[in-house]
Amino acid sequence: MKRLLVIDGYNYIFYNLKGKKVNSQRLGFLRENLIGYLEQYSGLTGLEVIAVFDSSDDNGPRDSVTKGNVRVIYSGKHSADSIIEKIAAREHDKREIFVVTSDYIQQKTVLKKNIYRKSVREFNLELSRIVEDMREDIKKISSKSSRSFYSLSKRLGYSSRDPLKNKKK
Repeated sequence: MKRLLVIDGYNYIFYNLKGKKVNSQRLGFLRENLIGYLEQYSGLTGLEVIAVFDSSDDNGPRDSVTKGNVRVIYSGKHSADSIIEKIAAREHDKREIFVVTSDYIQQKTVLKKNIYRKSVREFNLELSRIVEDMREDIKKISSKSSRSFYSLSKRLGYSSRDPLKNKKK
């Protein structure tokens, strides 16, 4: 069974904003941006990812959805912390779980067998390293493919090219 990463979405976003005010439209953009990064992260690492967002007092989405390979849970009348704790309690005997949050109380609450915490800072470093590795891989592939690309006219010999050039319809 796949390892699981559970992330407190707004905790992650607000930690990175470092106290800056944000309107609901910008928050929606940041939420969708995070989900996009998590989809890439899941694809590159093979981890199943669940992002949990508090939604009791905002005008954001209310329904839980799956976007790509990321399950997105909006907590509704519960807190994101309580949803994360339920997921951790339900799954910790079955597989390794990594919980991403900088909420100190939650970090202490979820520590059990097979549950590991990652602070937002640690996860940012890991995500940056993975993105950088991916960029390097893309550079290597593109440099190799640009050297090996030849147009059809360069691949055909003169004897094959001339009849095609002079062929009349």
